[in-house]
Amino acid sequence: MVKNISKNKGDKMCLTRYVNPFTDFGFKKIFGASANQDLLIDFLNEVLKLEGKDRIKHIEELNPEQLGYLKEDRGAVFDIYCRTEKGEYCIIEMQKMNQHNFFERCLFYSTFPIRQQIEKGSNPWSKENLKIKVYIVGVLDFIFQHDDKVETEIYFHDEVRHRRFYDSVKMIFLEMPKFNKTIDELETRYDKWLYVLSNLSRLPRMPEALKDAIFEKLFKVATVADYSDSEQITYNFAQNNYIATKDAINFAEDEGREKGRKEGREEGREEGRKEGRKEGRKEGREEGIKEGRINTLSNIAKSLKSKNKSDKEIAELLNITINELKKILK
Repeated sequence: MVKNISKNKGDKMCLTRYVNPFTDFGFKKIFGASANQDLLIDFLNEVLKLEGKDRIKHIEELNPEQLGYLKEDRGAVFDIYCRTEKGEYCIIEMQKMNQHNFFERCLFYSTFPIRQQIEKGSNPWSKENLKIKVYIVGVLDFIFQHDDKVETEIYFHDEVRHRRFYDSVKMIFLEMPKFNKTIDELETRYDKWLYVLSNLSRLPRMPEALKDAIFEKLFKVATVADYSDSEQITYNFAQNNYIATKDAINFAEDEGREKGRKEGREEGREEGRKEGRKEGRKEGREEGIKEGRINTLSNIAKSLKSKNKSDKEIAELLNITINELKKILK
């Protein structure tokens, strides 16, 4: 049963006053609609820290479904894919849960806009073909790096010479669970964007500190009561899936931590030495975390299965193979 369901005008049922941007529906409602390009442009300018003449003024929507060169090649489906007036490519992804190969998948995504720059009949390795920037922005609803920094910024770097080796590909990951500024602590527009994404679905109304044209439009776009009946049904289903997914992840992580502590203590006692206790705790935690992740995938897969999702759809969502899916569902 989904909590916090309230009635709004026209007897329409919705979960909260404003849409949850960490649902697929909510994220694409805010940033993916053609009519809301100004929201996406403003967000990208702040996240990419673009100033003056470098700021994005216009974007062209691109097909988010990308195919490989050959029929058997693996393709990709982006949440949002666009190109700026300078020809720079932007891939924006909303990621609800961590995966072992999350970074590798983002790196794979970058290859599609890189090869799309190559003009037919030209030298594919020419710097002229590969000078257009590719930005990958990940809005993460989980902890990616275990520190207190909200943002991770990645380039190709030369460790020997301590300089940037290749700056045409830039990845930015925003770990939203780490953002904890209050409305009174917001100093920049960048802060305001992170605050809105972190708190939107919990806010009863638009805060005074956020009142300007862009954020006023965002809150209007995010008002669930203004959605059509079919949109509200779609959103409620998406929010149900989100809650079930987060509950499954939290449960699996709790089990993994408890198993890690228990096995670490047992192994430490058997060794009877400080080193034994240390290694036992480490191995126990690792095994517990591993089993916890498997449990997470299994719980999420079962939840999606109960909603009549096909094995192919579930495998693509979890980024695993059909055979791996069958194993975790046993």
